[in-house]
Amino acid sequence: MDKKKKQYQFCVAPMLRYTDESCRVLYRKFTKKSVLFTEMILFNQLINKHHYILPYNKENHDPVIVQLAGNNSLDLSKCSKIIYDKNYKEINLNIGCPSKSSEKGNFGIYLMKNINTVLDLIKSIEDSVSIKISIKTRIGIENNNEYAFLKNFIYEITEKTSCKIFFIHARIAILNGFSPKNNRTIPPLKYDYVYKIKKDFPNTTIIINGEINSIKKSIQHLKKVDGVMIGRMIYKNPLLLNNIDNIIYKKKQKKKK
Repeated sequence: MDKKKKQYQFCVAPMLRYTDESCRVLYRKFTKKSVLFTEMILFNQLINKHHYILPYNKENHDPVIVQLAGNNSLDLSKCSKIIYDKNYKEINLNIGCPSKSSEKGNFGIYLMKNINTVLDLIKSIEDSVSIKISIKTRIGIENNNEYAFLKNFIYEITEKTSCKIFFIHARIAILNGFSPKNNRTIPPLKYDYVYKIKKDFPNTTIIINGEINSIKKSIQHLKKVDGVMIGRMIYKNPLLLNNIDNIIYKKKQKKKK
């Protein structure tokens, strides 16, 4: 596996009100190699409160990805410069959140229906700073749930921007009458969609997400994609991270004297 792709083999999902700085410090006690995320941060929150919500912690810093949500390219440009100045190495755009606030602000999963806005957002980062860009999304949204829709979404982004890294929750989002909790469990998982994306776009980095609840399952997925992403299981039992560097990244732990 390509070294740049290998770093994404195990990722801890961004979770609002959970994966804050204190949480990430705890996770780093158990794993030095796993990719961690900030919470989802709205553009205006970062612009107005970045000293508070995005501190720099050298011991906890890499690899940590800053996840952003919004739809205003000018605001995203400002955010990109803040993130770059704080020495973070990657910006992740949330195009998967199905919350009411996402609907009201027309961001998250709602952007999956507007590829031109997504392209504009990516371009605003590219024009502002030199930093890696990734996207967290789902396989579809309501009636746009066929593989062809997902394939075209990925195609447009990879052909027209520098973004080649995708974290994909293997479920569609159902918007009317479904809560975020419902959307985490009720739409059926379609891992095969994510596997096929990796086959159709071999030069992309594809990380799979959705009800992966053991290291054993993670290893099975890693045979077909570049990485796995796990969220709530890790939050409930952070000790599971203790073996990740050794098992997933094949890094031997130093013996304690």
